[in-house]
Amino acid sequence: MENTGERMVPEFHKHDFIYPEHWGRYFFAAQFVKDKIILDVASGSGYGSNYLAKTGARKVTGLDYSKEAVAYAEHSFSYRNLNFICGDAHELPFKDDSFDVVVGFEVIEHLHSAEKFLSEVKRVLKKDGILILSTPNEENYPEGNHFHVREFLEDDLKDLITNYFKENKFFYQKHIASAMIVDDKTLVEEESAKPLDIKTHKLSAFGIDRAEYFIVVSSDNKRYLDKKVSLVNVLFEEFPIERYKYLERSVKRLGEKNNYLEITIAGIYSSKSWAVAKYSAWLWRFVRPW
Repeated sequence: MENTGERMVPEFHKHDFIYPEHWGRYFFAAQFVKDKIILDVASGSGYGSNYLAKTGARKVTGLDYSKEAVAYAEHSFSYRNLNFICGDAHELPFKDDSFDVVVGFEVIEHLHSAEKFLSEVKRVLKKDGILILSTPNEENYPEGNHFHVREFLEDDLKDLITNYFKENKFFYQKHIASAMIVDDKTLVEEESAKPLDIKTHKLSAFGIDRAEYFIVVSSDNKRYLDKKVSLVNVLFEEFPIERYKYLERSVKRLGEKNNYLEITIAGIYSSKSWAVAKYSAWLWRFVRPW
């Protein structure tokens, strides 16, 4: 599958920030799926649907608009209660009241009509079903993503989601630097979905206004939101020293280029040709025939 940089594919992004971001959302969603029938909209490469299928869901359907993504997911993941299909989030190809939970991570910012999508979600959800949604925070997300049709501020997202669900609980996702003390066994495994038994101490405030992503759990039944929800932190690999060196080299090169440009511009402004051109332009204002 092509690496566009937008769709998370574990084999491409294992060492990038996109990797723990996306996994963290599925770890979070897993606490809502036990014995449930799940629809994962925009399932992409399929790793998340597969994880939900293996962590207690009765059945998981991954849906994606891309035939390439669906083919990749079918080839990469096979589990007894998991299937993948191609479909449009604006027109979900399912009967009414088909699912207990709909997962829609990083979907609505790609759609021409978030309203149509939410209407379809409401239709295919069973009574009192749950939507678990994520989307970038326009306030803090980098500009210029040409894959996104619309990004949301928190108030805009709240206004939108409350048109479809009576109860909505907002959560906030952000990268936070940390320092940990571990023994020689805790981090030996290459990958593990099991929580680590590490006590966390918060030493500084986390401003939710600086969150990079919103995660919303929505339902018409308040009891789903009243239950204790586990917050999730995903351990990312150590930031390699090579990255620091690369960044230092990049900064140095930019500094050298900036210095070169400043010298070049200063040379132009102090040259005789620039003085003549500047005087000619000034004179032309008075002698031009119109």
